[in-house]
Amino acid sequence: MPKRPVRLLVNTMALDIDSGHPMDLAGPYLDTVAVLHPEQVWGKLIESGVSIIQTDEPQRLLAWLKRRKLR
Repeated sequence: MPKRPVRLLVNTMALDIDSGHPMDLAGPYLDTVAVLHPEQVWGKLIESGVSIIQTDEPQRLLAWLKRRKLR
């Protein structure tokens, strides 16, 4: 069987859009932490092989990726 690339998605959004309640979808890897400590969240996820990050902070994530020359 030919190898195919694998994409791994993690949702780092901390709060449910409709209710505002915590979702706890990604354990400690949340947007609320990434805003202050992007290496601890986005950096760790990328180092672990995550290729898609669903976030409420797309502009900040993109800027961080560009600074790290990952985008």
